[in-house]
Amino acid sequence: MSNTLTILASIARVSPRMTLSKALLLASEINADLPSATEPVKYPMPRNSTSPSDAGKWVAQQPAVMNLLQGGQYIQAIKEVRSLANLGLREAKDAVDYARSNLYKG
Repeated sequence: MSNTLTILASIARVSPRMTLSKALLLASEINADLPSATEPVKYPMPRNSTSPSDAGKWVAQQPAVMNLLQGGQYIQAIKEVRSLANLGLREAKDAVDYARSNLYKG
């Protein structure tokens, strides 16, 4: 929803005479083409290796998880990893710990 509002504000600045219904239609078309921040990256986590470093590298490439970590929502990030990668609690926690440690290093 916030993407749509941002797009509507941009349309209003560029074309102030456009009707609201046309602007909403255009915003929804643009918004449909934008990737969602909660969508996982197209390539899956490597299944043959469940080491914390491999899983952590995968986690670091997931925008939804990294946004949660940067916002301080550690437990929510673990839940998100479990749902995206179908991992157990321990594996997801290790992966998030690895990604979090590298987040603060770099």
